Amino acid sequence: MKLNWLACYATLAVVAIPVAAATTTGAALAAPLPRIAAPGAHPSVAWPITVRPGGNVGPGGNVAGGAELWRARYGKPPNSLGYPDSTAVSPDGSQVYIAGTSAVAYDTVTGTQRWAAPTGLSRGAFLGVSPDGSRVFVTGGSANGGGALRYTTRAFDAATGAVLWTAYDHGPGTGDDQARSLAVSPDGSRVFVTGSSSGPNGISRYTTIAYDAATGARRWVARYSNQHLSADAASVAVSPSGTQVFVTGGSTGPTGHISAATVSYDAATGATRWVARYSAAEGRDAGAGSVAVSPDGSAVYIAGTARTRRGQAFPQNIAVVAYAAATGAQRWAALYPGSASPPPVYGSNALAMALSPDGSAVFVAGQASTQRKALYNTVAFGAATGALRWARQAPLNGFGLPAGIAASNTEVFITGHTTAGPPATGATAYATVAYAAATGAERWTRLYTGSVPGFTQATSVAVSPDGTRVFVTGGATGPNRQPEINYTTLAYSP
Repeated sequence: MKLNWLACYATLAVVAIPVAAATTTGAALAAPLPRIAAPGAHPSVAWPITVRPGGNVGPGGNVAGGAELWRARYGKPPNSLGYPDSTAVSPDGSQVYIAGTSAVAYDTVTGTQRWAAPTGLSRGAFLGVSPDGSRVFVTGGSANGGGALRYTTRAFDAATGAVLWTAYDHGPGTGDDQARSLAVSPDGSRVFVTGSSSGPNGISRYTTIAYDAATGARRWVARYSNQHLSADAASVAVSPSGTQVFVTGGSTGPTGHISAATVSYDAATGATRWVARYSAAEGRDAGAGSVAVSPDGSAVYIAGTARTRRGQAFPQNIAVVAYAAATGAQRWAALYPGSASPPPVYGSNALAMALSPDGSAVFVAGQASTQRKALYNTVAFGAATGALRWARQAPLNGFGLPAGIAASNTEVFITGHTTAGPPATGATAYATVAYAAATGAERWTRLYTGSVPGFTQATSVAVSPDGTRVFVTGGATGPNRQPEINYTTLAYSP
């Protein structure tokens, strides 16, 4: 449940300026802070700095919701690792994995570091774990001999961190290729990665590659674009049966507008089964950043951002679409413009999506942006009909940018960052919010500012399979302040 990460459809996404910087209605909107700290090259091997156990808390322990169980930092001053991109938990719940330029494994109960290894990645790091828990896979981008980015996928032994194989792929063009999402087949035999690669004409296309999970051998590659126009894939998922692969993102059409395009491939051969394109209104852009499949395999859900009209009044909406997995027929589409006080004149955007494990609900985390505030915006839809179940806004300190979402059958967890201290300092903090999955009632909110004020930002969240622990990771400014930003992972009780 990615999000989660978190994928880019920058032509649509709204990121509001913190309060101190927003001065006029038409002010330009600030981009999020960079996810890789600079300057300062990261070391090929880093060291764990601190692990602060919160006690040996086992399943069913009497721990208050939102209690910090442990905290672990990875990196060595004064070098900077930057921000990790993703986190995932092993199927048995014993280990949690963090990935960026390095991959790190921790014991989920104590926070003790099990292993760490370089990923070979310079941009993006997206995780997957084999169903039997024996392998960890990471994909992203690294420079080829000519300096352009290429798909880089690496497999690790989950117990030791030993590198099992590394696969490199670059499209026929000379531009950058960037992998943005990874999924593992239910039987563990294949790994699927997707993203964008440049064609001979320099135009980007969805590019999805299937690898043999044991050897890294490439099984097939499939590309998609509409009439050879630009297309950027953001997310990939596999059906529970292992027979279909689903990819979504944003694809330019013949009129020049972007649609959320979802493609179904045969998992064995890469043959296209169906393509579905979605826009909320004719002549308006839409893009998707997340895709997920229902537990029974009958439905595919995408979440993204869609424009419905021109002008500054509610130009963007959170958009969720459900398709029949077998045919691509649209089952329902839901739009949510957001609500805030004052109203979100810049609209609402979707940044991450998660399904409840029982398949009954779709949860989307985004941002509702006003002239002076940017709020965490979390929305729940019924998976069967798309009916709005609840929507909640978390004002935090007047600014919030979600980065990831995870769900159990009883709670939903959103993480990202907010401002910390006076706006003029630019300091930020992890901000994690928990809601009741059924009602949206707020359970708890936790901020983590790091060891010293700085650019401390959470990038991903995951929940253990039994729902007893929540893991938040990101980058925190270290004792030497900028440019030293290293991985910091926290475990909370749900």
